[in-house]
Amino acid sequence: MLKHLTLLAFLCLTLPSFAQKDIQLNLQNADLREFVETVAKITGKNFVMSPGVQGSVTIISPEKFNKQALYDIFLNVLAVNGFSATKGSGGVIKIAPDGGQPFIGYDAVSQVHQLGYVNAKQIVPTLKPLLPAGTHITADDKNNLLILSGQAGDVARAVNIIKRIDQNSGGDYDVIRLRNASANDVARSVNSLIGGENSRVKIVADERTNSILLQAPKDSKLRVKALITHLDTPIENAGNTEVLYLKNANAVNVAKTLSTAKSTIVQNAEADGQTIDMTQSAQQDGVDIRADESTNSLIITAPPATMRNLKQVIAKLDIRRSQVLVEAIIAEVSLNDMKNLGVQWYAAGSNGTIPVGVIDFNNTGSSILGLAANYYAQQGQRRGNAAIDTSAVANGATFGIGNKHAGVLINALNSLKNTNILSTPSLLVMDNEEAEFLVGENIPYVTGSYTTNSSGSSNPFQTVEREDVGVKLNIKPQISEGNTIALDIYQEVSNVTSTDAQLGPTTAKRALKTSVLVDNDQVLVLGGLTNSQQGSDEQKVPVLGDIPVMGNLFKSRAKTDKKRNLMIFIRPQILRNQRRANFATQEKYDHIRQAQLNHPLTTPQSTLPAIDLTEKYQANSQAPAPIYERSRALKP
Repeated sequence: MLKHLTLLAFLCLTLPSFAQKDIQLNLQNADLREFVETVAKITGKNFVMSPGVQGSVTIISPEKFNKQALYDIFLNVLAVNGFSATKGSGGVIKIAPDGGQPFIGYDAVSQVHQLGYVNAKQIVPTLKPLLPAGTHITADDKNNLLILSGQAGDVARAVNIIKRIDQNSGGDYDVIRLRNASANDVARSVNSLIGGENSRVKIVADERTNSILLQAPKDSKLRVKALITHLDTPIENAGNTEVLYLKNANAVNVAKTLSTAKSTIVQNAEADGQTIDMTQSAQQDGVDIRADESTNSLIITAPPATMRNLKQVIAKLDIRRSQVLVEAIIAEVSLNDMKNLGVQWYAAGSNGTIPVGVIDFNNTGSSILGLAANYYAQQGQRRGNAAIDTSAVANGATFGIGNKHAGVLINALNSLKNTNILSTPSLLVMDNEEAEFLVGENIPYVTGSYTTNSSGSSNPFQTVEREDVGVKLNIKPQISEGNTIALDIYQEVSNVTSTDAQLGPTTAKRALKTSVLVDNDQVLVLGGLTNSQQGSDEQKVPVLGDIPVMGNLFKSRAKTDKKRNLMIFIRPQILRNQRRANFATQEKYDHIRQAQLNHPLTTPQSTLPAIDLTEKYQANSQAPAPIYERSRALKP
């Protein structure tokens, strides 16, 4: 079946008009012999074809051209099909195989490209070394046209290079936007190649826009631009898999982040490239990112443009993260207001061993019976008599037959209690990571039990759960702009208040959960977790304690008001580098050494090393020796 030939020839009214730009050809798989006949009719040349002349012709011509340009296209078409045209006697041109290998199995095309700014004759010597073997390029100097023939993919890439070179260079600098290669790599390669040859050529890489800034003389600029554009050509069927070893970040976490943002990164790569080959565009969906946890590395398969964008993102993620040293004081301020007021009486027998009259109350804190017992115990040691017998006396009023020993105790007490520091934790945590501190006990709770079943057989068991009881601090810092730190804090203080054989232990819990913002190295105070207990007690002698006014001599009153307020003092410090971390570590270590000197070891053979004051770590000095090495000398 003959292949169809589509020939669009715009002719004027007279035949000489073919000398003007009146010809436009767009052929798709046209028969070569029919194409020769068409060229013969238009150009008026005589051709003799060898019997072996056959093939197909594809010509892309968005621009019009003249007869000379048509003949140049004709020669290129013959060349890519393995034929040559030789001029013989009588002006007859012979077409025969030239001994070259045609593009068997490939789509050979010819394309006409109109230049706008660059001279066609000047650009051909620059482009020829950059074109693949078998790709032909000729110039129509009069019409400033380039005619390319060869494999379809090679011709398309060559035209792409030409378009990027054929730009208006009116200024002193040319900005060449790269689509596939890295600007730093291209600048390094070009500078190493031509930097010594011509020092007037200056090439600077703009990493932010992945562009090359070029300054060169006019005679060298075209050659350098062609070289840069050639280096930026995408590589087909090449291995686009790379292994990137991370220095700071976790490979698994980075892989998850990149996989989530993969579609956006691919779209940005396509936008940067503006025009991408169909082969490369089809591969964009095949971007694969995997993490090797054992080597903390990423295995990435992606086209060059996407690979470059991924590397830029990875470089920004793989940074040393700052740390935050969180020092806290968890204190309980106890305010116990105790007020006691009462009167106690005592009358003893002749030897003081048997009390015969006592008014004793147990809510006063001090017992007159106990004071008397201590007194007679001392007297008994000096006189050989027995001490007072307190086991025969109960609380309240006791009367009998007395003698001459008597006493009275008036008790008035008003007391305030103290402050208790529960814990002073110090936590070092990375930015935006959670740290937990716990000092306490793990209390078991019986949540279920089984003893016998319906058949009478027994298989007793109990199910037990455990709960942490004590002082707990969870904190998550996030470093913000301006050396401020956002803290997510959860503080809990719990204790066992009572234990029941059936129900198990009962715990009291006070917890605080908040998010705050604090400046670096500043103290933040959190409080308000108050536990209040109030109580009152009155003890009196029946009848006597009810007498107006005088009854106060036979009664005792006690009133308590207990308040416990939990206060949290937090000071975060940002440690951005190892030097600052070493400084903080040295401070803690010096504190421990000073405490050891203040409290010497009791073992006579144990000695402590002298503290070298010159060892104090300075900000501009080297890091101190590891703590574990110096701590060996502290062991007894």
